[in-house]
This record gives sequence, C-alpha cells and structure tokens, in this order.
Amino acid sequence: MNIGARFVSMSSVLLAFLLIDFALFETMLPINFFVLFTDWVAVLPVPAIAATGTLCWILSGPAIAAAFAIYRDSPAMRSFEGESARGQWLARPSTTGAIAGNYWHDNEDARILRPFFRTYRALLRRSFVVSASFGGFSGALVVAALAAMSLGYSSVAVFLFASATYVVLAEFVALDLVVEFPRAHYLAIFRHSLFLLARRWQFSALELGLIVIFIYLVTQWPWLTFLAASGLVLFFLYHCVAMIVMPVRDLIIQEEVESHRHET
Repeated sequence: MNIGARFVSMSSVLLAFLLIDFALFETMLPINFFVLFTDWVAVLPVPAIAATGTLCWILSGPAIAAAFAIYRDSPAMRSFEGESARGQWLARPSTTGAIAGNYWHDNEDARILRPFFRTYRALLRRSFVVSASFGGFSGALVVAALAAMSLGYSSVAVFLFASATYVVLAEFVALDLVVEFPRAHYLAIFRHSLFLLARRWQFSALELGLIVIFIYLVTQWPWLTFLAASGLVLFFLYHCVAMIVMPVRDLIIQEEVESHRHET
C-alpha cells in the first residue's frame, strides 16, 4: 500500500473514532452527566449517590452494545485486517441464525453514525435487560459494601466491592454475547458471562486494567476523555471481551459449519 492510501486509511479510522465518540456521548448521556456533574448529587446520602450512579449506568448500557457491534462489523474498524481475513468473517455461515449477521449494510462501508443508531435501536431491548440485571446486582453490592464499611466490617466491604467489580466485568462480556448471539436465552448469557470471565482470566485481568485506565482518564480529564478517548478505550476493551467470548463463538460457528455441510 502506498503512502497516499495509508494516509487515507488512517484518516478514515481517526474520523470513525471521532464519530463513535460523538455517538457514545449522545447515547451515554446519563452516566456522562453523572460523572461530569457529580456535585449536583453530592448533597445526597452516599447510598443514594450509589443508586443514582447505578441507574445512570444501566441506562447507558445499550450504547456499549452498539459500540461492540461497530468494532465487530464496521469496515473502518476492521481495516487493519487483511482482505482475506475480513472476507472469511463476512462469509461465515449463518444457517440457523445463532450467530448475528453483519450489522453493517453492504453500501455503508464509510458510514458510522447511521449504522450505529440503527444498531442501538436493534439491540436496545436485550442489552437493556442485561444492563439492568448486572447493573442492579453490582449496585446492590456496592450499597451493601458501603453499609458494611460504615458498620466497621471492612473485610466484608472488601469482599462485596470485589464481587461488584467482578459483576461489572461480566456485564461487558454479557453485552458482547447479546451482540454475537441474538437468539441466546438470558439465563445462558448470564451463566456464560460469569463462567467465561473466570475461565479466561488473563483477558479478564486485561479488561480490568483497561477499565482502571479509563477511570483514571475520566478523573483527570473528564471532558476530553468522553469526547475524544472513550471510543478508543472501548475499542481495546471490546477486543479483550471478544477474546473472552471466543470459545463459545467458535464452537457455535463450528456447529453452523457442520449444519451447513449436512444441508448441502
């Protein structure tokens, strides 16, 4: 590839990230406003602040699922791959519909916003159910941990905080399962997300590290992070989560291949 083509490719990727940042800021307004204007709720009791933050996080969950779909299928986000690798991904069998098809249409190679918001609407219901389940559970654990800390049970509080962290990590895995498997039952999503997070602990640790980095960036430069870095952080986070989900995805793809062979 010549220098001009490389420059055009890099420019399209940078523009795509900026558009993703804009889309994420719009669709994650609840949690963004909660973080940016925390002083507005600082007068509330600590459990009420935790409950408000949990609700804002739950409402913002579907945006993460839509972003994962972008990183999964957007040509701009997969431009670093070779043509053969992308061709194999697009040609993956889908005889039973167990694996989600391409969220991008054939004539949308250069588009970001329209496919993003269309995918957001398509994934809204299922991703909200997952976000509400995991977010509500993690929020309850945080409130319980704060209560234990106020009563002097520090060891119990540490355990509850660690459990809440694990549930948050599992939520990202569950959201990717929603993107990958449109027909999966919710109980299967919950079970596999918790199990895979423990089984693929190397990538889970990397996922935790990326979340810690993002929290640090938000505490230091909140506006800049939300408007210019959230898409990039979620890009790396998605690939960690995709590696965690990979055993289940590859197994189902193999089953699709076998099913396709039998039909032909």
